[in-house]
Amino acid sequence: MKDKLQCRLCDKILFSDERLEAQHPFISEDKVFGCPHCKDLEGFIVLCEIDGCDGPVSGGTPTEDGYKHLCYQHLRKYL
Repeated sequence: MKDKLQCRLCDKILFSDERLEAQHPFISEDKVFGCPHCKDLEGFIVLCEIDGCDGPVSGGTPTEDGYKHLCYQHLRKYL
C-alpha cells in the first residue's frame, strides 16, 4: 500500500512511490527521500487513508478492510 504524504516544506501532497529516492551519502545501506516538487529532504507528514481527507495521521486501527492509518477525526469513528 502506498502512503499519502505531504511535504513538510512545500505542502504538496503525493504518494510514497512518487518521492525521489537516492543512496544516503554517509550511510551506504540507507536511502534518503525527497520531494519531487521542491527537492527538499526534510521529510513528509503521513496523511489519513480516508479518501478526500488530508488530515495528519494520529493513529491506526484494524478495520474490515485491513489496518488503516487515520487522522484523529476518522480514528474516533472506528474506536
